[in-house]
Amino acid sequence: MQSKLSFSDRFGLTLTFSPPNQNTYLEIVRHMATQAGISLPREDLEDRALGHPP
Repeated sequence: MQSKLSFSDRFGLTLTFSPPNQNTYLEIVRHMATQAGISLPREDLEDRALGHPP
């Protein structure tokens, strides 16, 4: 919170980020899994990302 306030104080700007929708979230998960070398089937990866039991 402190860093947000100091950023606003210094530059007079407030940045907000809205949460991604489910499709965007899953795109992010797939991209990060690829970068990390995680090789799960897409359905398994997405189920885990959404908190569905295996």
